[in-house]
Amino acid sequence: MSSHGDLQYYKRPDQIDDKMAKRIRDLEQLKILLQNNSRTRMIKVVKIVLR
Repeated sequence: MSSHGDLQYYKRPDQIDDKMAKRIRDLEQLKILLQNNSRTRMIKVVKIVLR
């Protein structure tokens, strides 16, 4: 599982708008929650990302 798409945003931070920056933060949170294997909090983050 590679995340080349995510890395592109980090390489060019000048092109990140607020919405994309928030989405990246949500994705980072989601990765952390997946690592913690916490189902209930993961559902909350998914709702935030889909909003």
